[in-house]
Amino acid sequence: MSEVAVVDACQRDGAGGSPTAVLDDAPFTDEERCRVPTEWGTSHAVFLRATGIERGQPAYALRFFTAQGELPACGHGTVAALALLAERTGGGHGYRGHRQRQQHRVPGSACCGVRHAPPRCRHG
Repeated sequence: MSEVAVVDACQRDGAGGSPTAVLDDAPFTDEERCRVPTEWGTSHAVFLRATGIERGQPAYALRFFTAQGELPACGHGTVAALALLAERTGGGHGYRGHRQRQQHRVPGSACCGVRHAPPRCRHG
């Protein structure tokens, strides 16, 4: 399984937040994607897939899952994904998000705590 980061999305005053599992997508089945939140103790998970370059910046597709199935959208998952991508690129707290379906940009800042989770063993 890809490396998993648990991101406490949307913290207030550096505490709380909604724990979200964030990982790079791989050839998982949707059933495997649904198991990730339970395995990592989160209510949902977001899977990142690099799609190339748009307007000179890396672009990603996001898929959101709970133990019950795929979600069409997820606010905490989006914030968690952007926070992890900002951390990976050394971008600090600034980022720009783009909701492709709605064709508008949402400036904001990552108010999240990213915890890199230790690897877990999976038993068949």
